[in-house]
Amino acid sequence: MATIHDIVKEISQIVANTRHGATNEEGELVKIGLRREEPTPITQRGLIDGFGIQFNGDRLKVNYHSEIHLKEVHHKDFETTIAQTIADVASFIGKEYKGATGEVLRLEKIGEADVRVQTISRLRSWVQATCTYRIGNLDGESSAAANTRETREDVQKFLDLGGNK
Repeated sequence: MATIHDIVKEISQIVANTRHGATNEEGELVKIGLRREEPTPITQRGLIDGFGIQFNGDRLKVNYHSEIHLKEVHHKDFETTIAQTIADVASFIGKEYKGATGEVLRLEKIGEADVRVQTISRLRSWVQATCTYRIGNLDGESSAAANTRETREDVQKFLDLGGNK
């Protein structure tokens, strides 16, 4: 098992290596599961999409954003498709983590994906989606409860220094 610092450092390096057009050791393009990886005709505009991550204690939050056509928003499987894209990104991070460290990264999904759509014009829209995962393979007590207890001890030390007794 690894500490939260080791996991954050490794995941951050994995995400840093996933820029658009990134290649692996064999020289092949890195496939994450994003829409921009699909071939587009020369007559069409390229797709704008990507992802980012945030850490909060033992939680990993995957953020996905993309420019989409308005007709895609009204499709019945729209939210499912976006949630699957986020799941593909989380799966990619887990696969790369195992390849880099030899350990399995256990990510437990917390709740459903939060999908928000904003209008740019009559034809185009912008989607932003997030999904939170709990990192399962941590050493010791690294949850929010441990952080809260440490904070309370620090606050108590500060209050003991005060002159209003």
